[in-house]
Amino acid sequence: VVGLEPGCMSVFKDELLKFFPEDPRAKVLSQRAYLLGDFLHEQEYVPPKMDCNILVHAHCHQKSLFGTKGDVALLEALGAKTRYIDSGCCGMAGSFGFNPEHIEISKAAGELVLLPAIRSTDQDTIILTNGFSCREQIEQETGRKVMHLAELLNKSIIANS
Repeated sequence: VVGLEPGCMSVFKDELLKFFPEDPRAKVLSQRAYLLGDFLHEQEYVPPKMDCNILVHAHCHQKSLFGTKGDVALLEALGAKTRYIDSGCCGMAGSFGFNPEHIEISKAAGELVLLPAIRSTDQDTIILTNGFSCREQIEQETGRKVMHLAELLNKSIIANS
């Protein structure tokens, strides 16, 4: 199973095993659940080159359950100038930040590292994150458009065709 959203894919990678710890099908599915970057990297996909600057925020579930090895390898192969934000959580935490009771906490978490880093980056830099909640938080609080890895790879294909 190849997915785009780290939070959703965590169901297969982590939560499934908690519900069915002895089920061999759950173990196989967990082992065969990939985020797009990891799957493409494992398939030895090499994206077309792209001359750009990219600022990357890795989603919490991606960092904790999948890692970023595949994304890092693809971005390196892309040839882009890439910088990674050591930002922890964006603050949105799935649906947490959409709850009116949590909005201020959500914004405060984002303001620790992530949102100031985005604001201090020039407008030509591509902001990249795979989490829908991360993208929502960044766009709402900074006004910056954010891309998913799949969108970036598509852009590199279009730019080179």
